[in-house]
Amino acid sequence: MKKQWRITVFLVLFAAVVGAVVWAVSAESAPKAKPTAQISVVLYGESAERWRSLSQGISQGCAELEIERPTFLTIPAAGGAAEQARVLRREVENGADALLVAAIADEELRTALAEIANEVPVVMLESGVAGVGTRVSADDAQMGRELAAGMAKNTEKAIVIRPAPLRDSVSDRITAFLDEAAAHGLATEIWDIDSRAASSAIASRLATGANGALMAPDNETLEAAVTALAETEQDAGQTTELYGMGQSDKAVSSLDHGAATEICFQNEYSVGYIGLMRLASSLGFNTHSYDEPIEFRLIRHENMYLPENERLLFPIIE
Repeated sequence: MKKQWRITVFLVLFAAVVGAVVWAVSAESAPKAKPTAQISVVLYGESAERWRSLSQGISQGCAELEIERPTFLTIPAAGGAAEQARVLRREVENGADALLVAAIADEELRTALAEIANEVPVVMLESGVAGVGTRVSADDAQMGRELAAGMAKNTEKAIVIRPAPLRDSVSDRITAFLDEAAAHGLATEIWDIDSRAASSAIASRLATGANGALMAPDNETLEAAVTALAETEQDAGQTTELYGMGQSDKAVSSLDHGAATEICFQNEYSVGYIGLMRLASSLGFNTHSYDEPIEFRLIRHENMYLPENERLLFPIIE
């Protein structure tokens, strides 16, 4: 009887040990649950086409982390900071776990974004708001300095087109540009314009005469200047050189067709990719810091088809 009891106990214990081992192995080999997050990307501009390269970088990061591709939203200039703030608040209230933001303005968004950044992680792309989140961008001041140094070799005076409202990235570029221009003896003049009617504002100033080369400190102002120059110079029969910062297909086309002399392009694919990865780190999906600097290049028509420049101007978009 005792022997039978011992056998029974042994079998029960053996079954328990085997069951525990099987469970442990199954748990180890079972597919891990994929990380999930609802991310919203809120950008400025009239069209998402302006951000194709950046959105491709974001999508690549999502694919590598196996997380869902974010929702992309663009806010036209006419909507202004108030509309972007409203959309950001709506996204958080609708369940967004984190935000990627290209700010339409600096000071006008500061209060709203500061409140939102206390609720969910926020990473700023290309342009940001002072004191809110972390910003992923090329070195704006260095871009401004290098553009000024280049212009100083080719012209005697630069007319800086300063859009309002002003983003922090644009402010940094202009400040550095003016300092470097002064160091090189390049004369400067500033045209203040309303970004919501940039093309017509620039055209009005051109109609009174432009004694110098134009410098557009961001993509939207560059596009507006290209349009204004095409309209006014056809009538006046004059030629005004255009330099600036750009990223869109229209900016590339202006360089290719000679409407712009030199444009500074930053690698917005990297801006999107690193921005997404930094945001993912704040959500606990990875541990890498992603502090790599963002590349930028000053490109002219003469060198735009060099392989290293083509990579920036004509990114492969799936």
